[in-house]
Amino acid sequence: MKPNAEYRLAVYTLLFFVYLVKTNWGIKKWLPEKLEKWLDDYHDEIVCLSYLFLVYYYYALEYD
Repeated sequence: MKPNAEYRLAVYTLLFFVYLVKTNWGIKKWLPEKLEKWLDDYHDEIVCLSYLFLVYYYYALEYD
């Protein structure tokens, strides 16, 4: 199964969103407190899983 570009765009968007939250670019004031706390607690796992998905994506494009 080859993943399509929409998956990759979603992962890049998620990574950028986490980056904005972690760098305090003023986006936190628009987030609910529970979501902000969850992102603070699990941002490393989110980024790690996102990069693993990107590795899978490029592997699938190359060898599938």
